Amino acid sequence: MMKYIAPENDVRAFNRKHFIEIQAYNRNLKKIATKAGIKKALSNKVARHTNAQLWIRFGAERPIISKMMGHAKEETTRHYFSVNIPEIVQGTRNVDFKALGI
Repeated sequence: MMKYIAPENDVRAFNRKHFIEIQAYNRNLKKIATKAGIKKALSNKVARHTNAQLWIRFGAERPIISKMMGHAKEETTRHYFSVNIPEIVQGTRNVDFKALGI
């Protein structure tokens, strides 16, 4: 986290008073999920992965995702681009094949 902290008077940096520890963030995220009726176990890593997956599905390319995620090497981002069979089945469940003429 220290790599993101800049001098107090730097307007381009995140304000330090808004930073919280990862454990507190995850605890708060779980409380929000419970109130929202979300059963999936959430964490900051799940959120990062979901964010990357959404950008990929909207067409962002690997070098861009890699930079956004703060990865030093593009290779680290590769696993975000792999799609498995359950994702394919789930992702095509709501397709209206009749509307497509199939």
